Amino acid sequence: MKDRILAQRYANSAVTFINEENYSSLLEDCYAIIELYDSNEDIKKIITSRILNAEKKRQVLSLLVEDSEQKEFWNSYFKIIISKKREYILKTIIEEMISCLYEEQNKRFVTLYLARETDEKTLHSILKELGSVLKKEVECKIIIKPDLIGGFIAQTEDILIDGSVSGNLNRFIVQAIKSK
Repeated sequence: MKDRILAQRYANSAVTFINEENYSSLLEDCYAIIELYDSNEDIKKIITSRILNAEKKRQVLSLLVEDSEQKEFWNSYFKIIISKKREYILKTIIEEMISCLYEEQNKRFVTLYLARETDEKTLHSILKELGSVLKKEVECKIIIKPDLIGGFIAQTEDILIDGSVSGNLNRFIVQAIKSK
């Protein structure tokens, strides 16, 4: 919890210095950084190493954003994070930055779990309904989970909406057991 609060502070401070027209490219960078961080154990080890000096860490992080339009911003930002010895929460900071960028645009990112591929009309209807519930424009990542049987589960950082058949069956079973 303490790390999340600290990460939120770093993310909020960074977003205040970003021009609105750069939000899209910065979001792309954030997702790319997280993907690289998650997929490469060596990067994690280097960034969190207590043996490597700050300059080596900064050089590695610099390589992650080498092709970014926001390269200058990222290099300065990484320098601050490393100088404050906060690189151990880098992924959390980047995740919080994504949340801040969405919030600034009055958007909400949702992971949408579907039982199977669905047509555009149905997907649009789900996203429209989620937007009205969340009171924000919704962007989503879709993950297919056949074990849902049907329906969907929508998940944000702090909200879970379970409209799946398996979820309804589980709630029915729990209710049936309670009423005995």
